[in-house]
Amino acid sequence: MNFGDTIKDLRKQRRMTQRDLAERLGVNFTYISKIENGKLDVLPSEELIRRIAQILGANAEDLLDLAGKLDVKRLQQVAKDIPEAGAVLRRMQKQRLTGEQWKQIEEILDDGSDG
Repeated sequence: MNFGDTIKDLRKQRRMTQRDLAERLGVNFTYISKIENGKLDVLPSEELIRRIAQILGANAEDLLDLAGKLDVKRLQQVAKDIPEAGAVLRRMQKQRLTGEQWKQIEEILDDGSDG
């Protein structure tokens, strides 16, 4: 499911209209419509996505992932502070990994955070 469909489903689960959500966010309801229908050239900012998540009771990180939002400054700082991390990030950037390969990387990272 994509970002817009997810927002729409979450909004409907909370029995909110596009106008309700827009009012709480301080945006025009047509903006919400465009989000839900995939009509935006650029998805909302990280800040707005976090506010949407809070209002809809969703996990902000999951919504940010769906929107393809990255904290570029943080990634750059990690690459600067930990040269090995920078090397891995640069190698990953060059690769054309499949969805399955990304899942495997995510599982490895998840396994490493448990201990």
